[in-house]
Amino acid sequence: DLTVPPMDANSTFTGASHFYNSILSDFLGASGRVRFGSDGSNSRDGNSTYFVVSNIRRGQSTNGSTTFRGVPTSYYDIATDQWTSYRNRTFIYSGNTGDELGSTTIPPRDLPPPNTTLVHLSPAAKGVAFSLCALGLLASTFCFAFTMSKRRHRIIRASQPEFLALVCAGCFLMASAIIPLSIDNTVASDHGCSIACMARFWLVSCGFCLTFSALFSKLWRINRVMKNAKGFKKVKVTPMDVAIPGAVLLGCNLIVLIVWTIVSPFSWEIETLSTDEYGRPLVQIGNCKSDNVQAYVASLLAIDGIAIVITLWQAYVARNISTDLSESKYIALSVTAIFEATFIGVPVLYIVSAQPSAVLFLSSAIIFVSVAAILGFIFFPKYFAWKTDKRLAANSSEPGARAFRRSSREMERLKSEVARLTKEIEDLKMGAQETASMTELGDHD
Repeated sequence: DLTVPPMDANSTFTGASHFYNSILSDFLGASGRVRFGSDGSNSRDGNSTYFVVSNIRRGQSTNGSTTFRGVPTSYYDIATDQWTSYRNRTFIYSGNTGDELGSTTIPPRDLPPPNTTLVHLSPAAKGVAFSLCALGLLASTFCFAFTMSKRRHRIIRASQPEFLALVCAGCFLMASAIIPLSIDNTVASDHGCSIACMARFWLVSCGFCLTFSALFSKLWRINRVMKNAKGFKKVKVTPMDVAIPGAVLLGCNLIVLIVWTIVSPFSWEIETLSTDEYGRPLVQIGNCKSDNVQAYVASLLAIDGIAIVITLWQAYVARNISTDLSESKYIALSVTAIFEATFIGVPVLYIVSAQPSAVLFLSSAIIFVSVAAILGFIFFPKYFAWKTDKRLAANSSEPGARAFRRSSREMERLKSEVARLTKEIEDLKMGAQETASMTELGDHD
C-alpha cells in the first residue's frame, strides 16, 4: 500500500508518487479507454480495449486505379458484452448484387464440411501380416519343441540345447512384433496405438539381440573348449559363464528402450497429406511420432550390429570345427539373408511411407524373412540329420537286416572254427615230423 502525502509548493514530485498517480489514471487512448487493473497487477484492464470491425469496401476506379476504404460497422460493447452495430451500418459482403458494385448484404452460406479421408490399413495387408506372424510363431514353437524333445540326441546335444532354446525365444519375440505393426485407430484408441508404436521396437530389438547373443555365447563356448583341448588343458565352461556377454548386450538394449520410453515415448498423431483450397484437410494418415527417434534407433542399431559382428567373428573362428558342434556356415548364411532383406526393404519402406498398407506388408516381410532365415539355417539341418539317423535306425531293424546280421555272425564263427582247425592240423603235422625224426635216430643206433 502506497500513501502519498499532500503536495504543496514546497513538496518534491517523487517517482513513487508519479507511479501511484499513473495507475489511478483513466483516459481515452488511440485504441479505446485505458484503465489499469485494480487488483494490483499493474496491467491494463482487458475490458478497456476498444474492438471495432471495419468493413473494407471498394471505392471508385479512376485512371485505372481502385481505392479501398475501411468503414467501421460494429464495435464490442463492454457494458452489454456483445457486438453492436455502429451507426446502423450494414456489413457488405462480396457478391454480384447489392448497393455497391459486385457486393451484397446477404451473408454467404457456411462452407460444407470437408470430405476428409483417413487412410487406414487395408484388410488384405492385415491378413498377409497376420499370416506371416502366425507362420513365424509356429516355426519358433516347432523348433523349440523339437529342441526340447530331442535334446538327448547326439545332434541336439552337440549343438547345446539351452542356447538353441534362446534362439527360438528370440525369433518368437521378433515374429510377434508384427502384431503391433498391424494396429491402427480402427481397432484401438490413440493411446492404444501409441503403446503399439513403442511395443514394436521392444519386441524386434530384444528378440534380435537375444537371438544373436545366444548364438555368440554358444560359439564362444565351443571355441574356448576347443582352444584348451589343443593345449591338452582341461577346462569346464558352464552355460552361466557364457551367459554374461549375452546379458550385457541385452542389458544395453533394455537401457536404451527404457530411456526412450520414459523420455520421449511414441505418440499416435494424425498427419495431413493434402488440403483443399480453404486449407481444410482432405487426406490424413496416422503415424507414430517421437522426439529424437533417429538417435534412439541409431543406438539400437549399433548394439544389434555389435551382436552380429561378434557372432560372425566367433563363427569365423569356429569355421574348422565339425558342423555338429558349430554352425558357422549356417550363421553366415542367415546373416546374409537378413542383410539382403533389410538392404532392399528399408529404402522401399522410405519410398512408400505415405501408404500404411505397403509399410505394413514390407515390415512384416522383413521380419518374417529374418525369422525364417535364422530358424531355417540353424534348425533344418539338425532336423534332417535327425530324420536320417531315424531312417537308418529303422532300416537296421528290418527282417533282411536281421538275417544279414545273423549270416555275418555265422561267417565270423566259421572263420574262427576254420582257423582253429587249421592250427590243429599244423600242430599234428609238426608232431608227426618229430616222431619220424626220432624213429630214424633209433634205427641208426
